[in-house]
Amino acid sequence: MTRATVYVAALLDLGVAAAVGAVGAALKAAAGALTPWILAVVLLALRGPEEARAQRATGDDLDQKSWAGLMTGGYSTAIGDDFGGGSSVGFTAGLYRIRSPTFKLGVEVGYDRLGGYTNTYFDIHGPGITQIEKFNWSVLRAAAVARVQLARSSIRPVGIIGFGAYMVRTRDDIEAFDPNGVSIPMYRFLQIRTTIRPGATVGLGVELPNALGRLTMGAEARWHGLFDVGPGGVAMGNFATFTISVGFD
Repeated sequence: MTRATVYVAALLDLGVAAAVGAVGAALKAAAGALTPWILAVVLLALRGPEEARAQRATGDDLDQKSWAGLMTGGYSTAIGDDFGGGSSVGFTAGLYRIRSPTFKLGVEVGYDRLGGYTNTYFDIHGPGITQIEKFNWSVLRAAAVARVQLARSSIRPVGIIGFGAYMVRTRDDIEAFDPNGVSIPMYRFLQIRTTIRPGATVGLGVELPNALGRLTMGAEARWHGLFDVGPGGVAMGNFATFTISVGFD
């Protein structure tokens, strides 16, 4: 083995160790917030095999090669001071493979506007000049998601857990006005910053099968956590979504 090969192997070992440590720190930081949600999902998962066995005994099993789809829309809101403490609307679309009567695994894409806040500064560039700075955040996300549900019920509880990538867009819009309210071009600035972070989502929902003919109606509440691992440790950005859903399975 050459000396260069030894160096490369050592660097790879260091990189793997750093990645494992970062993931471990992120999971530890999120454990407190995730625990009650994950317990609810696990309870539904434990109930799943019992439901599946009952259906197989009666010959009433789902076609495990079929697919399910879902679209949701509703309210997205930052938690605490994250993302400026704003709120707005959010949407999600998902496609899932039905693995059993109680379990679906698929992919989701979503968009959330989280609003923002406005700062106003007086006499900052001279007497009578007012500067307004507007911050806004939005999130585009894609994730692998598992859905666990009760197989046969007129009101079907659902547990949701997923992991993916969250692209955060920050818009910083600055504009200054003279005493007559006219915009001053030299003080007009627009900065847009985009970052991609790993994230997780955990949620609970309820579905009404065949509520609209062959379509299923439902409602969901989810927590979304974004991890940012840096020299200072693990930072998190949190927001929640409350949505109404329509889908097929």
